[in-house]
Amino acid sequence: VCLALEQVCRYLHTTHRYFIITVISPEVWEILKEAGLIKRIQAQNCFQANEQLPSEPTRDAYAHAKSLLLS
Repeated sequence: VCLALEQVCRYLHTTHRYFIITVISPEVWEILKEAGLIKRIQAQNCFQANEQLPSEPTRDAYAHAKSLLLS
């Protein structure tokens, strides 16, 4: 899975697109971090899950994507 994500990130970067990932569990975050994917995707494009406010990461990711498109 990490290899596939790496390939997607590389493709999106070469085509000047963004990769935003949301609702990442703590366990998956650690796997992505150890694989170097959080750095590759860029931490500001990664949104961790929040059990207390489950819709918050998606809302924040949407706002981030909107800001990228408007900049």
